[in-house]
Amino acid sequence: DSSKASYLRAQIICVYETQMMVAKKIVAASLAVTSSSAFTTSRSAPHGRRVGLGSSTLESRSDPAIRTMVAEASAKSFVPVPLIHRTAVWGAAGSAGVLMADDALPAPLRALVGSVLIFSNFEYFFHRFVMHAPPGGALETYQDLHVTHHVETGRDQSLDGGADTDPRHIYFSGTTTLASILISTLGLEALTGVFDLGFDPATSLGISALVALLHTSIWQTLHGDIHEYYSEYPGALPRADVLSTDSPYTRWLVENHVGHHLVGGKGNYNIVFPGPDYLWGTCFQPER
Repeated sequence: DSSKASYLRAQIICVYETQMMVAKKIVAASLAVTSSSAFTTSRSAPHGRRVGLGSSTLESRSDPAIRTMVAEASAKSFVPVPLIHRTAVWGAAGSAGVLMADDALPAPLRALVGSVLIFSNFEYFFHRFVMHAPPGGALETYQDLHVTHHVETGRDQSLDGGADTDPRHIYFSGTTTLASILISTLGLEALTGVFDLGFDPATSLGISALVALLHTSIWQTLHGDIHEYYSEYPGALPRADVLSTDSPYTRWLVENHVGHHLVGGKGNYNIVFPGPDYLWGTCFQPER
């Protein structure tokens, strides 16, 4: 009813505001440790390129390893993944569904699996069918922003607008993060109602908020690094260096997104959590 909806909405807003406060404190502490003079640390990109921010500047924070990954991926051709890879992901998706329904596992763990699946599918379908939809429609603003981002991006992933690029082309807004928490929470509660998974609203909300924080933190950092963009976006979660550059997952993130641009937006719609691209035949990988 309306009272429950209002309560849930208030709880989501409270969790989001707490996330913002914690994330900003973590980033501020990280910067204090890693830099004594405006990011002049080993994380600075070659040549210490500085990026304008009105009357102030930010030092490039891309790890050189990320720039190397981007350069390597940008020089390659991308081809559809082999059928055997797609088959393996179909099997993994089925296993995830079984895991989520296994009452022998703790509810928070099963909710975590469910939330990641919801995020993965949402980012895929929104990216493919809204951001890359034909012109027109109620959500045309999102499409316009994304098409402009593709037009402004060169093969080397640099941006024509540089530091003057609209931050909405690069980062998730605070509203987007808040909406993702709501969608995941409602999705988990819907799955509970249909399959009797035993997720209470507090568990669904808490897990959704944690996954949203991770999801947004990864994207704010990696997307900025890929396109060498470091301007801030007021009201959005800040970038946070949460991934190791030695991780195969980090390489997948970079190659996957570079591939999305190089195939003209016709594939690689997943951006943080892989899955549906493999299931629906829109996944491309560098030609080996």
